[in-house]
Parts: sequence; C-alpha cells; structure tokens
Amino acid sequence: MSWEADIVANRLGVRFKGVSSSAICSIGYLSRHGLLFIEFNRGALWAYEQVPPAIYDQLVRASSIGRFFQQQIKNVFAGFEIDADNASIDQLVAQYGRQAELLEFKEIKMSLLKDDADTGAWF
Repeated sequence: MSWEADIVANRLGVRFKGVSSSAICSIGYLSRHGLLFIEFNRGALWAYEQVPPAIYDQLVRASSIGRFFQQQIKNVFAGFEIDADNASIDQLVAQYGRQAELLEFKEIKMSLLKDDADTGAWF
C-alpha cells in the first residue's frame, strides 16, 4: 500500500481491497459519501467523487477491473490525484473525515524514527 493509501485508510477509515488487475492494485470506497479510491500499480492514488454504490459493486465484480474503470469511471466522475506532500489529503479529511483525533502517519513515523535514533532503543 502506498503512503497516500495508508494515510487515507487511517485518517478516513477507508478499507482498501486488493484486486487482480494489470493497472490497479487496490480500491477503497466511502459509501456514505460516494467517494471511490483507486490505487494504481505504478503507485498513484486517485479519488473519484459521487460514485454510486451500484458502480462500485459493478467495479468489484467486473471481469476486467481496468477496462471497467476506463469505460465507466475515469472520464465519467470527477477525479483528482491524492499526494501526501500536498493538501489533498487534508482537504479530503476536512470534507469527508470522521470526528476523531487525526494524526499524520508520516509525522508519527518520523517522530518514532528520531526517538529511536536519539535513544538507541529498538521497538
């Protein structure tokens, strides 16, 4: 799972499902918001808005997930790339996030690595 997918999973509670596809490695869906996440094998993570549950169900069951994505999702629903180094994840959390303490996974990991290096402790 990419950094971006990991952060989205942790901050929004999205469960990603691995799929068998030459182009797509996993998908996640927030049904209450119609927000579909597509993680590509090349590492990019995209979000598509206002995707109906029926389209998600058809995607999951498609004999060719990549072909279904190309024909039924890519140019049909508004989509944007999610990048952990820009504000897209924070914008998603602000718009779709659950009410909980939200911590950046990257910051937590960096803090643990720094503490580990400073103390010489191993977890």
